[in-house]
Amino acid sequence: MPKKYKYFLFALYLTAFTFLNADFCRALEVDLKLGANPSFPQYAAFLFSWGISIAGVVSVISFAVGAVFLIISGDSSEMATSGKSRMKSAVIGLVLTISAYAIANTINPQLTSFNFPEPTKLADWPQGTAPGVYFYDKADCSGDNSGAQAISIADISSTFSKPASGSTILSTKIIKGIKIINDPANDLYFGTVLHQSKLGSQSGGGLCSLPMFNRAGNMCIPIQNADSLNAVSADIFKITMDPVKSRDKLTFYSEPYGTPGSDAGYYEVLPTNFPVGSGKHYLTLTPSNMNFSWPIATKRNPAYRNRFKTFKDSPGSIIFSDKYLVALYSTASTSVFGTSVLPYCQTFTSNVPVLEKEPIAATGSYKNSPGEISANGLNKDIWIVPLKNE
Repeated sequence: MPKKYKYFLFALYLTAFTFLNADFCRALEVDLKLGANPSFPQYAAFLFSWGISIAGVVSVISFAVGAVFLIISGDSSEMATSGKSRMKSAVIGLVLTISAYAIANTINPQLTSFNFPEPTKLADWPQGTAPGVYFYDKADCSGDNSGAQAISIADISSTFSKPASGSTILSTKIIKGIKIINDPANDLYFGTVLHQSKLGSQSGGGLCSLPMFNRAGNMCIPIQNADSLNAVSADIFKITMDPVKSRDKLTFYSEPYGTPGSDAGYYEVLPTNFPVGSGKHYLTLTPSNMNFSWPIATKRNPAYRNRFKTFKDSPGSIIFSDKYLVALYSTASTSVFGTSVLPYCQTFTSNVPVLEKEPIAATGSYKNSPGEISANGLNKDIWIVPLKNE
């Protein structure tokens, strides 16, 4: 039997096997079997399996067409070559299709079944247990609350339920207590700073609370001086529990950023400066103790360096080389869970090239030297919180 007839018989058999197979015929009665409310992964798995099947069928048809070309080519070498090329391409395509499926299924069966686990949603948690920050209108954390909040809020009142008799959001809520619920299993630890003013590109520039954290389980934190603070917005941030790992520095400069390095004093906060194993999630610094280092080739004379030797003397700029929250305070404040005297503050999570242009600078009168705030200005601790890299 001539070789080309063998190709034809093989193609005929392969085609008949594909199209006359009982399972294939039954498959023509399309039943998606996706249920009443199929999910996206179900649709994707269905389309993927059908795509593989269609690719196989197309390869078989292409092989059969190539065999027919070869049979009827006669003395036409061009048609015979075309038929062989088509048959070869069909076989290669079929092999690649099967190989791709096999490789994906070997690496991870979920890649071919699209049976990915659904992420945990806040709605899946029992009420009041989802991780995040909860705001309450009572100091004992009872009554109405905001629900779990996981990102900063420009208007806290908008997170509360609407009044039963009206259609507008409550606008007179005074936040008197908060709960912070963490999720250690997923490395989620939250903190918050309450602000009397609405958040901008950099947060605050008004009366505020100190940073608050949850260090004792499901604990209610009463807000001292809540009526005076009357918080309308909040920084909400995710804390890293390992500030030393994969973290870069934070640098405070004596001059606005961009001043030649030989002219600016600097104070660096390194990951190793953070307390390890103490249960603290932050570092506090006193501006008057933040003594600047100066480049060897500095052009500043000794008298200048002696006059502006700390960040309190000359707060020029703050440059972030990693993710931190930096809170600057300008009046006396007390414990982490409240304040006896409400401080004026501003929080930052990105570079502050010229600190004197920020609202925090308005709390003190400026002297002749750019970047210098008087003793009535930046005169209290700076809080630095290392944030989780996501």
